This record gives sequence, structure tokens and C-alpha cells, in this order.
Amino acid sequence: MSLSDNDLSMKLCKLGLTSKQARVYGSILNHASSISEISEKTCIHKQDIYSIIKKLEKIGLVTKTMAKPTRVESIAIDKALNCLVEIQQKNVEAQKTIVKEILGIVEKKELESFKSNTEEKFFLFPARSLARKVQAEYVMEHAEKSYDLFVPRALYPAKDTIKIFSPLALRNVRIRILTSMGVDELDKISDKKNWPRRRLPNITIKMLCEKTEVIYAIVDDKELWLELEMNDSGPYLVSNSKAIVRLAQNMFEKNWNDKKTVTLLEHNAL
Repeated sequence: MSLSDNDLSMKLCKLGLTSKQARVYGSILNHASSISEISEKTCIHKQDIYSIIKKLEKIGLVTKTMAKPTRVESIAIDKALNCLVEIQQKNVEAQKTIVKEILGIVEKKELESFKSNTEEKFFLFPARSLARKVQAEYVMEHAEKSYDLFVPRALYPAKDTIKIFSPLALRNVRIRILTSMGVDELDKISDKKNWPRRRLPNITIKMLCEKTEVIYAIVDDKELWLELEMNDSGPYLVSNSKAIVRLAQNMFEKNWNDKKTVTLLEHNAL
């Protein structure tokens, strides 16, 4: 049964072939086997057909004889079409990776601009976005002096705690954590088996004397990372406003120095 050349070419183009590749491959499916026959059916110059055949052969759609004159045949149509689908799928995955890389570059530049700008600014990280990942990486890479975390809920599991705070601690950044974590949970984190052999300095964890739903982090006493919703996927608001940072810092210091606040872990205990 002969297939419509135009319909077939259009469908093959949708599977990733160029217009000329689709016309050549379509003619082969319609039983053209010599270069002359293919040229006659497609109105494409013979010299161009040789290079197109070479490409189709590389993709895995056709085979050609070494004898003269050259004869071209399609491999089994189902296998050929699956080859095209696999190529398209690989291209999609590659494009997704490129999109992520571009977003990462753009968002990181925006953050760097935020860091270097002396004007008061606000920046919102949407929930479940790449920006949140970039944000965490940026903080861990660029915090210089201190990282104060006010998190009135159980702290992360031991392995996550180590993963998150080790890069800071090993660079001698002072880490202070206020949490509602209990002693039993602390034992799992402070167990020396859970920590790297190298001692992690400058980590102190205290248990909050009062319950609150506010969650925030202060980096280098200069910027505030505030969670806007009380869940693990909530967006974060970032501000370098001196007034706002000072307000959060005062709240932190008040709770940190409260007589009811209990010290659960200090770096010397590690």
C-alpha cells in the first residue's frame, strides 16, 4: 500500500526529522531504493541525498549496500519509529536540564545582585521552586560570620542536620539554633556516631522556652530569611532591611538569653 508522501513527511517531521530527511525517508518507505529513484520522487539533488542517507543510517532508520549502484532499505518500521521516539525523549530530557541550568544561573545572579545591593530589598522564593535550592546553596557558600536559626519545631533528622550545617561549621561560621526539639531527639543528633570524625566547631542548640509558629534565619546579622507558611513547602521572604533584621535579631537574642531557655548542645560536647 502506498502512503501519501505529504502526510507521511509531515508526520515524520513531527518525530524530529528535517523536511528533506522526511521526504527521503518517506520515499524509501514507499519502495524507492536507488539514489536515482529517491531523487526523482523527492526532487532533491543526488549529492544531497547521499549526505541525508548517511544521516538516516546513523540515526538507525536505513541500511545501504556497499555494491554499486547503491541500494537503500528501511529497517523494520516499528524499530525505526522507536529510534525516532527515543531520540526525541533524550532531546526533551536534555532540554529540561538546560532549562534548569539557565534558571539556576538567572536566579543565582539575582541573588548576587541582592547581596551586593546596599538598598533595602525584598525577594520572594516561591514554594517548591529551584530558587529555594539555589538559596540554600548560596547561604552555605557565602555566610561569613553567623547563622542564627529560629525554628520552633523538631529539628531535622541527624543526617540532614549534619548535611545542612557541616559546611558552615567547618568554615568557622557561628551557628546558633533555637528549637523545640526535645532531649530524646537531641541524643540522636549529638551521638558522635552520627557526626564526621572531624570536630565541628561553633554549633550551639538551645530549646525554646516559649512556643511560637514563626520560623526564620538570620545570616551574618544582615539579612532575614522568613518562612511565610507554616509547612515545609512554604515560600520564603528575604529582606536585607536593617529595621526588619534588627527586629528579628532582637527577638532571637531575647529567647536565646532567657533564663528558661535550656542549652541542649554545644560544640564542645561533640
